[in-house]
Amino acid sequence: MHLVIKAGKVSGEMQWIPKEKDARKGTLEGVLNGNDIKAVWKFMQEGTTDTLGVVFQLSAQQLAQKPFKVVKDGRQQTDTAAGYTLMYKLDNCTKFKTAVKPAL
Repeated sequence: MHLVIKAGKVSGEMQWIPKEKDARKGTLEGVLNGNDIKAVWKFMQEGTTDTLGVVFQLSAQQLAQKPFKVVKDGRQQTDTAAGYTLMYKLDNCTKFKTAVKPAL
């Protein structure tokens, strides 16, 4: 993940590359409100473009994300009732490394 935050607007790139699954690679566009980031992730998967709302919380040492859940139509959406369980470590002031496994 790579984020750029300027004047309350957030943009960047996000990739999800699970083992033996189809990758999702795309761009993020959203807003920063306090420490919370709400964004839309526009990505390609299996040759198709799709979007997914994502929610993050930014601190000085890490970026945390709310997980996704599968809804009735089989699509994923952010689980807004869940806690921030997906953690990203800071690489430098504008880049994040691979996600740390969620705490169980």
